[in-house]
Amino acid sequence: MKGIAILRNEGNNKVILQVDIGVAAKNPTMLEDIMDIVIAMARKDEKNISWKKIKEKLKKPGRV
Repeated sequence: MKGIAILRNEGNNKVILQVDIGVAAKNPTMLEDIMDIVIAMARKDEKNISWKKIKEKLKKPGRV
């Protein structure tokens, strides 16, 4: 993607996301999309919770 660079450390791990401000200013939603992807990738190994269980938890204190 134009205006984006991913920098790696000595162990070849991705550690820094560099965004060209000029490119981001022309397309402000691009930065939001990138952050959504970064967050999703960081959470990919988290345990999933079913919608049914979440609804039950929310109903108990009267949140839903």
